[in-house]
Amino acid sequence: MPITSVDIELFTFKAGLLARAAHDLKLRAGSVQLEHAPDGRLEAVSIPVASIQVVCAMRGKQEDHRALSAANRAEIEDNLRTRVLDAARHPVIRFDVAAINPHHIRGTLTLRGRSRPLDARLVRRNDHQTATLRIDQRDFGITPFRAAMGALRIQPEVEVVVTLS
Repeated sequence: MPITSVDIELFTFKAGLLARAAHDLKLRAGSVQLEHAPDGRLEAVSIPVASIQVVCAMRGKQEDHRALSAANRAEIEDNLRTRVLDAARHPVIRFDVAAINPHHIRGTLTLRGRSRPLDARLVRRNDHQTATLRIDQRDFGITPFRAAMGALRIQPEVEVVVTLS
C-alpha cells in the first residue's frame, strides 16, 4: 500500500527550577510534503519549519487546550522558528528514506543543516503505521531553549510521533 500522507507530532518537556511555571508542549507539523519515486515508493518527507504549530500544553498524557493563550502560542512558535530552528537559514526539515517496510523505516534526517541517520520501528494500527522516537536536539547543533538564566529550559530530547497512511 503506497504512503499518501504523513502526520507528525512533536512533544517537548520542561526542566529546571522553574519547570512548574512552564508547560510540556504538543506541536504539529501543519504542512508535510511527500516525494515519491516513479514506482510509488516514498523517497522523502519535507516539513517547512514555518508550518510547525503549537497544538496545546500537556499535563502528563492529557491535552490541556486552555493552558496557553493565543499570545503564548505565538511567542512559543516565534522562539521555535527563530531561536531554536533558525528557519531563516534552515527553512525545511527533511527526511530522506533509505528503506521502509511494514515494520521498519530507516533514512537520514536533516535538521538545521545537520544530517543524522534515523532508524525507527513501525507499529501497525488499523489502516496506518506509527513510529515513536526520541531525537536529541544537540545531535543537530541545537541548544535547547532556555529562559530565566537557565532556571527554565526544555529537555534536550524531543519525542516525535510519525503516522504513515
